Amino acid sequence: MDLASNIGRRNFPKGSKPQEVLEKLELMRDGYPTWAAVLLFGKSPQSPLGQATVHCGRFRTEIDITDNRMIEGPIISQIDETMDFLKKHTNVRFVITGKPRRDEIWDYPLEALREAVVNAICHRDYGNTTDIQIKVFDDSIDSGPSRDQVRILGKCKKDSAISELMKLADRTNRTKFRDQIVNPLLQMGLLEMTIPEKPNSRLQKYRLTAKGKAAILGK
Repeated sequence: MDLASNIGRRNFPKGSKPQEVLEKLELMRDGYPTWAAVLLFGKSPQSPLGQATVHCGRFRTEIDITDNRMIEGPIISQIDETMDFLKKHTNVRFVITGKPRRDEIWDYPLEALREAVVNAICHRDYGNTTDIQIKVFDDSIDSGPSRDQVRILGKCKKDSAISELMKLADRTNRTKFRDQIVNPLLQMGLLEMTIPEKPNSRLQKYRLTAKGKAAILGK
């Protein structure tokens, strides 16, 4: 009930039935829980959705892995467990400032890391059959692209308009497509805009960066 209250940002009366709560959160459809309800509150969302997992690894090189964990369960707990893994493998320095508690200086700001984890888990396409992959290296943390994103990268060997990319991925909602597929590729430095100074231009197209070309070629 506490989790439902936090997610819905509202208080539910003590003794509320689960179905009533889900209905108020618009997580019921035709008398059945939605997939979002299963992912948020299901004891084992992986039973119907095997791809709803996060695969975390600590790498010394691209092929030398020193720690490996497959994270399952509801997506809220996945976020927390993924953060635990990242903190375990992220350096932290302690600074004595004279305050009652020492300051912690992490290699990566924890708030930014958590935001990236939340985006990766909550905004992924659960229609894809691949899990989320997070790789921790000595000098970087990478989240592998989804199947749709890999197809988009292949298409962007040539300059491609967003309408072409949406058709390839069989998507109809432009805003969600940008947020879930294109923007993460831009943030990872794998794609770039052909007209970066006018991001909303009707003539805007997308193409691979040097990093994106290397990823496609497997180098």
